[in-house]
Amino acid sequence: MFQIVTDSTADLPEEFYSENRIIVNQLMVTVDDQVYGKKDSFDIKSFYESMRNGIIPKTKNISAEQVRDGILRALDNSDNSDSNVLYITCLSKL
Repeated sequence: MFQIVTDSTADLPEEFYSENRIIVNQLMVTVDDQVYGKKDSFDIKSFYESMRNGIIPKTKNISAEQVRDGILRALDNSDNSDSNVLYITCLSKL
């Protein structure tokens, strides 16, 4: 058995995360000096409009502490002590 931990680049439906007990570390996005965490914390239409107007969004890498905390939460949520964790993420060079 294993527990999956990923980051918000996975872009899967919330129901899928819940049904499969997937832990998601949120990627931070900065748009015009405003920092956003969760996908639903900003208006997507405004986000794309900002990009059309020349504002370039910037992402911040997930810290080592956030990765560790996600893995520890996964181990705490596991059904047995010898559970494994699969961490799926996106590389910064993509």
